Amino acid sequence: PSALLGPYDICIDTTFTYETADGIQVEIRGRREKDYGRSNYVGVSGKAGNTPSEKQYAGLFVNRIPRSLRHARDGTSNTLLFGENAGVITWLGAEGWPVLNGLGDTPSRTKPLFTSLHPGVVMFATADGAVRGLTFDIEQEALNNLAGMADGQLVK
Repeated sequence: PSALLGPYDICIDTTFTYETADGIQVEIRGRREKDYGRSNYVGVSGKAGNTPSEKQYAGLFVNRIPRSLRHARDGTSNTLLFGENAGVITWLGAEGWPVLNGLGDTPSRTKPLFTSLHPGVVMFATADGAVRGLTFDIEQEALNNLAGMADGQLVK
């Protein structure tokens, strides 16, 4: 996914911390010169990816299943394509992520979780190219319906 996003693949609110050779802590916000292939955005795989019991909520980025926008039968404006993660994802480090863990402000080391440094909101791109901010307290059912590409449930 990060190859598709071009120069907008690192959120401007991301802070990177480095320690110089002299032991000085340096913080840099936004994109760094050598961040090629890194991203804060991950493809959405639906509620639980390709889990058989949750197939009705499958998203566009499911592991080893080729999909195109024509598969978004709920409509491209009703289907999440990419979501934000406050950690930095390498170009090789993420396939589509499910939304079953909800949204939050702290990246998880143990489960895929869409997160953001924006207060109370995680940014998502829908399949039509629009950007939506979804609040941390969104109802899980609504989030599942937005993540599913062909569940027949439209969310306003």
